[in-house]
Amino acid sequence: MFFFRLVFWVPLLFASPAFAEDTVDGPTEKDFKTYWQQWQDYLRKEGKQAGIDSAVMFQLGKPYLVGSLECEGDELLRYHIDGFDCFTLTEAALAMCLLEEGSQKDYERILMQTRYRDHQPDGYASRIHYATEWSDHCVALGFLEDVTGQLENARVWEKEINFMTTHADFYPKLKDRETYEQIQRIEKKLSKRKRYYLPLSEVEKNLKNFLPGDIVLILTRKKGLDAGHFCYVTDVKGKEQTQLEAVHASSTHKKILKVDSMLRYLSHYPKIMGVMVLRIKKK
Repeated sequence: MFFFRLVFWVPLLFASPAFAEDTVDGPTEKDFKTYWQQWQDYLRKEGKQAGIDSAVMFQLGKPYLVGSLECEGDELLRYHIDGFDCFTLTEAALAMCLLEEGSQKDYERILMQTRYRDHQPDGYASRIHYATEWSDHCVALGFLEDVTGQLENARVWEKEINFMTTHADFYPKLKDRETYEQIQRIEKKLSKRKRYYLPLSEVEKNLKNFLPGDIVLILTRKKGLDAGHFCYVTDVKGKEQTQLEAVHASSTHKKILKVDSMLRYLSHYPKIMGVMVLRIKKK
């Protein structure tokens, strides 16, 4: 039986220019091949096709990596396959779904496309740092669709985004004035955008509208910041299909773990304003 089949719309995957090997800092070719084979074996064993839900379940138990992208020196495409934070888990899961064959170069090309505005690292500010900009970018690429506006009682929101430049001490690269000003210009653009969000109070009545594989972006009330976390719907259960299991990269438990109730998890998330819901785009 054939379990791994490319069923997603990837119009730009091979449209990006070639990138130099010295712009990448990742696992060895041998390690990536082993990783890919383990992923294929997992799909066969579980009888599943590649999806966001199966991709994050495959990573269960792996360690939570703090600040794996924030390194000294030039901006490179840095990535790991043995541990993640919530953002790197999201981009890895998406890449695993979009990749038809186990080509490490094509995997890296997808990461380039989704992580960088112009699909190439060109300094710290070339990387997408805010989660809502990442979601907009992936929607524009045709990889994801934002289904938040289709949910019952979704509302329009806009917010002043300036967390990075108002907390520049957290980001050593912002000591460079040009980089600081580049990020500041990006923040001003993000602050003008209007998006749909689903308030936390409306999540319960919408549980039946979530699907396995949905990427849930947790929006925060923290001043200047758009989102605080990602989680992923992995299963829908119950008589009325309203019991949602989810996976997330837990900084508290220091690993990728599953929660039995996404609603209960969201209800206890600090300073949560609501959620956005992203869904991989199919043909």
